[in-house]
Amino acid sequence: IKASEDSEELAQDRWDAAALEFADLCYRLVSDRSLTEDQQIVAKKIFYQFSQVIRQVDVDVIAPSQGQTFIPNLHQVDGETGSGGGGTIAKVISPGLRRGDTIVRPAIVQLASF
Repeated sequence: IKASEDSEELAQDRWDAAALEFADLCYRLVSDRSLTEDQQIVAKKIFYQFSQVIRQVDVDVIAPSQGQTFIPNLHQVDGETGSGGGGTIAKVISPGLRRGDTIVRPAIVQLASF
């Protein structure tokens, strides 16, 4: 039974890593201002579809938006940038992933400085 549990855990870890890698790639495409408008629309559709598909297995992408309030258990700070309301997200570096109630990786963000 132990070997089976280890195998399932390893498979889950691989799945999480692949899902995070794909979410990062999609998010970078969505955020890439050098893309044409049509390319950005396609990238957003892919990211949305990916989010919908993984939701079917109780996994959610944590993708905060600029100006959103920082939530410590969902977001990890990677410095400050710009100005504005302290405690709000100024920039999203990469999305996070949540499986049920477990945070696989928090979204990595930069906060607005005061």
